[in-house]
Amino acid sequence: MVLAGMVALVTTLAESPEGWMPKSMLYVAMGTDLGLSESAIRIAENAGYVTTSSITVTITNEGRQKAAEIERELARVGATA
Repeated sequence: MVLAGMVALVTTLAESPEGWMPKSMLYVAMGTDLGLSESAIRIAENAGYVTTSSITVTITNEGRQKAAEIERELARVGATA
């Protein structure tokens, strides 16, 4: 579930025109499981895909590249993020 949350996090942020979202919105997007959401954010941050502040999560260039890679693979297999 945490990996799915990280995929949702990175692809959602990549679709955001500003490239960032409040953490609270991401918690809702990931099903309001605070522990799962925080774990997904931490993993994405450790991988260099996002940066965080106390209230926001911002996608990095590396995160945008990973999101594009994920979207291409999902399209290849006929799935969506």
